[in-house]
Amino acid sequence: MNVPTLLRTSMFLLLAACLCSCANTETTPVKIEKPISLQPADWNITPFSKLSFEQAVKLSPEQEQHFLTFYNSTYNEGIAPHQRLYTYLSRFVDNFSYQNTTLSSNQALTEKTGNCMSLALVTTSLAKLAGLDISYQVINTAPVYYKQGENVVVSQHIRTKVYAKDEPIDEDTIYFGRTHIIIDYYKNQVDLPGRKIAHDEFASMYYANLAADAYANKDFELANEYSSNAMFLFPSSAENINTHALVLRRLQGLDNAINLLDKSYQKGITSLNLMSNYKSFLLAKGDKEKATLISNDIKNITDDNPYQWLELGDELYKKGKYNEALSYFEKAEALAPYLDEVFLAQAKAIFKQGNNPQLVKQKLNAALNAPIKVNEVNLYQAKLAAFESH
Repeated sequence: MNVPTLLRTSMFLLLAACLCSCANTETTPVKIEKPISLQPADWNITPFSKLSFEQAVKLSPEQEQHFLTFYNSTYNEGIAPHQRLYTYLSRFVDNFSYQNTTLSSNQALTEKTGNCMSLALVTTSLAKLAGLDISYQVINTAPVYYKQGENVVVSQHIRTKVYAKDEPIDEDTIYFGRTHIIIDYYKNQVDLPGRKIAHDEFASMYYANLAADAYANKDFELANEYSSNAMFLFPSSAENINTHALVLRRLQGLDNAINLLDKSYQKGITSLNLMSNYKSFLLAKGDKEKATLISNDIKNITDDNPYQWLELGDELYKKGKYNEALSYFEKAEALAPYLDEVFLAQAKAIFKQGNNPQLVKQKLNAALNAPIKVNEVNLYQAKLAAFESH
């Protein structure tokens, strides 16, 4: 049975790594090109009220004063502004109780709880108060899957960067870029930096999170309110479109959901989640021919997250489709040849094919020698030893 897949964004904020500028030429932010978008007429078929994202990052006067008192204290006079924010936030996180709930920055500071998106909103609020620039970057990591009712929710991770105040430029110095602190909660060795995202996309992820929560609670009218706001802010996101299509299916029927996903598909706005749900909807309607076409197109999707391909390949592997699974594992290797997982996945698929034991050994050796390992070295040594004995 196919179940709808929602993407939920988790903003991971570990107060740990500080990167400083040194030498190169980038002294201005990287320009983010405007992507292809759906038009309002493509998705806005149910009424909704526009919400103000400023409310999500608005602090109470007391919260603002508490931060500014610390930030402007004489004790901090010799500390760089972005470092002051880091210190304040680190003290807050020490007393923070993680809950899988998306709260505004005001609520998160008051209740000292929430999820990683909530912490990112707090960081955004504090950076705005301090007059510091902030940016967001998608992190490709092993996806976290969990069920909410009948839905499978996929967690996506994003890290934030808080930049130093403008610094004087020495004509005799070449700069790597602006001094900044990377704020990355639960940082993992196998996290792979992805694309940088603009503020509107970040804001849309907040509403998409709320939409996913409302959808899971079967409050589809509220889910539409949030997903519509996500679409209004960033109609270029395949994940926003995917979530909105799920909502439309509940409120307006299967045909409207398929129509939205088809418009996204025709414009080339796709993702593995969107295409998987598109295929499922087509099968539910009985359009096996179109579903087969979409299934064939999935392998041609441009997705720079190797873990997505590993996950998709693993689904095919479990169904005994070893050749197809191997093709996805190879895509993962092309994206991340330094991960042991991509070689282990290929080894198990080739082993199941049963005709090339030497290639299995080659892949296991590649996993053993991969710079970044998720699995224990003795696992590969044991598997290799087993092959050597035959």
